[in-house]
Amino acid sequence: MPVPKRWVCQIGRIILFCYISDMFRKNAFRILINLLLTVGCLCSFILIIYGVKIKEWSTVTASLAVIAAILSTWNAQRLTWRQEDDYEPDVCVAFDLEKRSGLTLLSVKNIGGSNAYDLELKWDTPLLNLKNKEVNFTEVPVILKGQTFFKIVQGTVIFFDEVDKGLRSKIYSGTISYKINRKSNSSLKKPFFISLEPYRNSPRPSTDKHDYYLKSTRIPENLNAINDTLKQLKTLFNKLNEK
Repeated sequence: MPVPKRWVCQIGRIILFCYISDMFRKNAFRILINLLLTVGCLCSFILIIYGVKIKEWSTVTASLAVIAAILSTWNAQRLTWRQEDDYEPDVCVAFDLEKRSGLTLLSVKNIGGSNAYDLELKWDTPLLNLKNKEVNFTEVPVILKGQTFFKIVQGTVIFFDEVDKGLRSKIYSGTISYKINRKSNSSLKKPFFISLEPYRNSPRPSTDKHDYYLKSTRIPENLNAINDTLKQLKTLFNKLNEK
């Protein structure tokens, strides 16, 4: 019986995806290593039971040594994988109300250990900015390790007012995708979930401090204005006394 052509095409797409997907290859390799180590442990346990049954203590000792070696290898492999994960980029999406006083910003920050390329946000519910356009970072070709980008969304008071009136959603979710290598054919996709509700009626020390320093910078100007006014009054009083 001939295989339908569409099945062949579908199988070809799956094989191609598995080949080009960096994340799939990494996870498949780790699953294979864990599977082999698990099989090794099971075989060693079987040999231990068999050795105890026939009283072959050398077999039991050798099997215990193999299990100890497998556990040591597994712990070392986990540490290596953790270091690999720490080196990869990790981009987080969040609201920011502290960078600019009175404004709600959307931030993306790379908290990983390397650069992320071709950043893109896909919203379940679109987040619109002041110009009624969807907020995105498609124009960012690369976000360096530890780097943060911001986009203005709306004035904070107006944003909460629109949420209360049902013009905006309280919760925004979606998927952020980026490449871990500029030449990679696949992107790493990670879901995100953000909301402004935790900031409602909550003090923001950084913003309050920013406002304090902003107002404090005007003190010298105000003092100079008062000084000029006093000088003018003094001059006026002197003229009146001369008359």
